[in-house]
Amino acid sequence: MERPGEWLDRTSKVAPEGEAYASESRSTSLSFRSGELKEVKASETSGVALRARKDGRLGFAVAYGPAPEARLLANLEASLRLGEPSPRGFAPPSPPTPVEGLWDRHLEALNTSTLVGLGRFLLDRLGRECPDYVFDCGLARTLGRVRYANTGGHAYEGAATSFSLWVEFNRPSRDDMLLDVESHASVGLEGHEELVDRLLEKLRRARRDASLAPGRMPVIFSPGAAMVMVGPLATALNGKQVAHGTSPLAGRLGEKVFDEKLTVVDDGTLDGAVGSGPYDDEGLPTRRTVLVDRGVVRSFYHSLETAAETGQEPTGNGTRAGLGAQPSPSPSNLLVLPGGPTQAEMVRAVDYGLLVDSLIGVGQSNTLAGAFSNPVGVGFLIEKGEVAGRVKDVSVAGNIYEVLAELTALSSDVQNVYGAYRLPAFRVDSIKVVG
Repeated sequence: MERPGEWLDRTSKVAPEGEAYASESRSTSLSFRSGELKEVKASETSGVALRARKDGRLGFAVAYGPAPEARLLANLEASLRLGEPSPRGFAPPSPPTPVEGLWDRHLEALNTSTLVGLGRFLLDRLGRECPDYVFDCGLARTLGRVRYANTGGHAYEGAATSFSLWVEFNRPSRDDMLLDVESHASVGLEGHEELVDRLLEKLRRARRDASLAPGRMPVIFSPGAAMVMVGPLATALNGKQVAHGTSPLAGRLGEKVFDEKLTVVDDGTLDGAVGSGPYDDEGLPTRRTVLVDRGVVRSFYHSLETAAETGQEPTGNGTRAGLGAQPSPSPSNLLVLPGGPTQAEMVRAVDYGLLVDSLIGVGQSNTLAGAFSNPVGVGFLIEKGEVAGRVKDVSVAGNIYEVLAELTALSSDVQNVYGAYRLPAFRVDSIKVVG
C-alpha cells in the first residue's frame, strides 16, 4: 500500500500545499442464477490520489496500482494549471471520532467456500417455502484500508469490512409476473436472516390478489418504499445543492418546513455501521448532525468545499465515490428517527388503504422539486386493519414537501436501507393512488 507521507515529499516539488489519499481493497463476490452458482470473482485494487493547492487553484491526479512518480506528478501539475479556484485549504490536525465495530474478524476470515455455502443456504430456504418462484442472489465481502496525510501535519489510517447481499425473485408462471429485489449491507454477516424473513413475509402476502379503488387514501410506505421521499430530501439537504442554489431548502435554515414528527439526523459516529468512521475521506472527524429537528431545517451536510462556498461549518461528510473522485458531500448514516407505533400497529389502524412495499423508478422523476409519480412494484390492500392481498397496476403520486408536512405516523421499528439509511415506515393519510 502506498505511503502518503512519501508522496507529500514529492508533491512539494509541485505545490506548497497538498494531500495524499491511498487505498486498497480486497473483494470476493459471487452470484447465483435460478438457484445455481454462476460466478465467483476475487479482485484487489489499490492506488493513490493526490490533491495540491497553488496560487488559489486546486489540482488533482490519481494512479491505480504502483504509482509512476514522474507521470503522476506531471498530471498533478497540469491539473493545477487548469484547476478550479479553491479558497480553502486541507483538513487541520484533529483527534479521531471514537467509533468501534468497523472491522469484523469473522468476515475477514470467511473463505469463498463458506460464502458459497451461505448463498446456497439462503436460496434453499427460499426455494422450500416458495417453490413457484425463481430466485437469483449475490453476495460480496470487502476488506478495505486507507491512509491519509496532508502538508498541515494531519495523518490517519483506517480500515473497515463490509458485507452485501441482494436477492431478486420472480414468479414467471402467472400472467402478472411478480418481480422485485431485496438488498442488505452491513459491516459483518448480521442481518441476512432478517432479509430472508422480510422477503418470505412479502411473498406470503402476495399469494392473494385484491382490487383497490383509486382515489386519495391512507398509504403506508415501508422503509424501502419511503426512499421515494427520503432520497429527494437527502438531495435537498446536500451542501453541494445548497451551494449551487438548486436545493428547495436553500435559505430556509431555522424554518419549519415539515411535520413536527420528522427528525432527520446524519450520524457518522454509529458503532458498527457501514457509513461510520473516525474521519471522512478528506480527513475531518465524523460527527452527528441534526439536519431536521421536529420539522425545522437545522443544517445541511457539507464537505470542506461546500462549507466554504456557503459560509457554513463542515460536517465531516466529504466522501470519495471511488479513488478517482474528489470528496463531495454524501450522507454517512442518514437516520429518520422512529415514531411510536410499530408498522403492524400502523396497518391495524387503517380501515381502507394501501401498503406500499416497493416502487418502480424511484429517483427518476423531478427529485429536486420533490414531485414523484411511481408505479407500485409490490403493494397490498389494507382493509379493516388487515392486509387483504396484493394489488396490481396502481401508482402513487405527490410531492414530498407536501407529504412530509402532513405525516400521520412513523413506525417505531426501523430498517437498514441501502446500507446508508435507517428508516421507519411512513404513514400519510391522503396520497393520490391511481389505478
